[in-house]
Amino acid sequence: HLFWAEDISVLLDQYQDIQEQQEELTARNQLLQKTYQKEAQQRKIEEQNRLLSMIQSQTSRQYELLSLYMKQLELTKSRKEYDRILSKIVVVGTYLKRWKNLVLTRYSSQEDSLTMADLKQSLAESCESLKLCEIRAVYFVQDREKQLRADDVLRCYEFFEWLMEQLFDVVHSVFFRVTQIEEKLQISVHVVCVCQEDIRIYLAEKPELLIQQEEEDEWFIRCPVS
Repeated sequence: HLFWAEDISVLLDQYQDIQEQQEELTARNQLLQKTYQKEAQQRKIEEQNRLLSMIQSQTSRQYELLSLYMKQLELTKSRKEYDRILSKIVVVGTYLKRWKNLVLTRYSSQEDSLTMADLKQSLAESCESLKLCEIRAVYFVQDREKQLRADDVLRCYEFFEWLMEQLFDVVHSVFFRVTQIEEKLQISVHVVCVCQEDIRIYLAEKPELLIQQEEEDEWFIRCPVS
């Protein structure tokens, strides 16, 4: 009987090399995956910190105002004055909540945009809270489903809040309109005051505003947005 066997030692060595390379690649892939997960987690933390820092920076005015109102609450002895200050706190707090919602909505979407509907919801809640200050506030938002640059929507809401904060003690009613004229956003406001003062003294912080007196206690304010 004859037995013949081929020498496959070279193939076995190659197979062993392939196995070792496969194990090395698997280990390297697992390491890369862990590294990627850590980097992704770090980026998420950095983005959260950046958003928090940005929110704190852009709402510092309101927090300073809340601090002032809290001090006034501690000092007042009048129940009527106490309720008036408390109403202002609710209005500012409502703005902070809605503004943060807008910012989070902006950064949770793929596009850097918000809709007129987002602005309308925020204005609706702020107008409701202004009733506590005995201020009648209504609004009109054109094309409420239209997508807009997020900065423009935020700018509209920020202006509304700024205007109310400046006129808290002198305004009786306000009609706030956001319209598009030739693809440009524009804010128009009709204000009725409870006093005969020139409201320009309250709004001097923004000299770019167009402010016109229509009647003895009625004013028109225009503010371009984009």
